[in-house]
Amino acid sequence: MSAAHDNTTDVEAESVSEKIQSLNQQMFELANAREWEAVGHLLKARNRLIRQLDGEERRAAIVASQECMQKLLRLAETARTEVADQLSSLMQGKKAAHAYRAHA
Repeated sequence: MSAAHDNTTDVEAESVSEKIQSLNQQMFELANAREWEAVGHLLKARNRLIRQLDGEERRAAIVASQECMQKLLRLAETARTEVADQLSSLMQGKKAAHAYRAHA
């Protein structure tokens, strides 16, 4: 392999790594906005990019992606808790309305 080819491969890996970093950031921003479907689409795209990398670049991308996934999971858990609380409040309101109508 020539030095020029090695250099081109390094540039390509760097470009893919930068795209992966960008996708991780976009997924975090979308998760904060509760845009879970969009997060899922970007997750698939990011995973395809990771498969294009080899060696150390791939390992680094996987580590960064695992950190991103931990953040996403925390946001998802928070969102799930918020939805559960809202559902509980809604159910309490329905029960109260039903009881009011039954005794009115």
